[in-house]
Amino acid sequence: MKKKKGILYFCFYFFYFAGHSVPLTYLNVYLEKYLGLTGSQLGRISGISLLLCVVLIPVWGMIGDRTRAYKSLLVGFLLAVITFTFLLSKQTAFIGALIFCILIEVSRSGINPMADTLAMDYTAHHGGNFGLYRSGGSIGWMIAALTVGLLANSFGLDHIIFNVYILLLTCALVFVFLFPRISALKAESSKKAQKGNLRTLFQNKRYVFLMFVSLTTGMVADGIGSYSGNHIIFTLGGNELQVSLNSLCQTFPEFLYMLIFTSLILPKLGYKKVYLMSAAALTIRFAIYFIAGSPYIFMLGTLLHLFTITCTTAGNLAFMRQIVPEENYGTAATLMFSANTLGRAFYGYIGGQIYELLGSRYIYLFVMIEVAIVLLVELKSKLLDIPYQKVVEE
Repeated sequence: MKKKKGILYFCFYFFYFAGHSVPLTYLNVYLEKYLGLTGSQLGRISGISLLLCVVLIPVWGMIGDRTRAYKSLLVGFLLAVITFTFLLSKQTAFIGALIFCILIEVSRSGINPMADTLAMDYTAHHGGNFGLYRSGGSIGWMIAALTVGLLANSFGLDHIIFNVYILLLTCALVFVFLFPRISALKAESSKKAQKGNLRTLFQNKRYVFLMFVSLTTGMVADGIGSYSGNHIIFTLGGNELQVSLNSLCQTFPEFLYMLIFTSLILPKLGYKKVYLMSAAALTIRFAIYFIAGSPYIFMLGTLLHLFTITCTTAGNLAFMRQIVPEENYGTAATLMFSANTLGRAFYGYIGGQIYELLGSRYIYLFVMIEVAIVLLVELKSKLLDIPYQKVVEE
């Protein structure tokens, strides 16, 4: 019976990422089009809000590890995001948008680590396929982004962006209440989690290198991803529907690949090869973005997104399960999210500055060069050279 409850995680990811697709795809477009914000103002909103998250995310992880109240924390974060999103919808100036975007991002920063910890704990103790559950997010993202694009073309983005986001997050919240209880760890695990977490993790060279790789590859795509809509509409002369089609190109291949990533691709190729594939695909993707003269050429690059997202989600979580003690896993996951958030903040801020000074096209030239350098570092390092091993606990 417990194994059947895995569908609840699939449904949660479906609605949560369906909701998350709306601001990530359209919020910058909304802020530029309806509030008149500049590229540097967009960069400041992204940079400041995400930098605050860097400080807070490890705190969420340590609180979760010590209290084991992952589910309650997840509920609180979702309720906070819903509330602050409603208040953001009432803002008409930069300062109001800045304040509530910060509050939303800080609240949202705890959602992924709590949800992923719950889902990974469930699969470790009761079986199941985390990649399959996480693929619900890809399906939700795909459907929501396309639907919102169609609605925006008909009714205007300002009339739907916030209402749809709040509705989808409320649906996700319902499924959190239905999650089974997280399995209890041994008593000594809780005691170990009380001290030495961060020191132990930073002494783990494989973990630190994984954090570096995730920050400088996967988070590049996330950090500048919010400018894709601006680039398609204001640089390439596209529309909201083409922004939605770009999201479809991003999520549909990701969904298919995620289904086989942890069951077939990762066991067959091992960690190093899949991370090298991710960096190589990302370099090619940004090269296509830089030279693209139309939204449809741009979308060809977006098809390569699947190699990166699978590494920064299922790949990172599986790798950490193998190299980090169980009692430190919650902190390791949230610290990883913190590092990733730092990357998103940096690239989001830099992207905004480049956008205003040189235009959105040059964002992609900058990150293409950076990711190509990281690819060479990965090739020379041996820290990702461990075979995949599924961790299942009784």
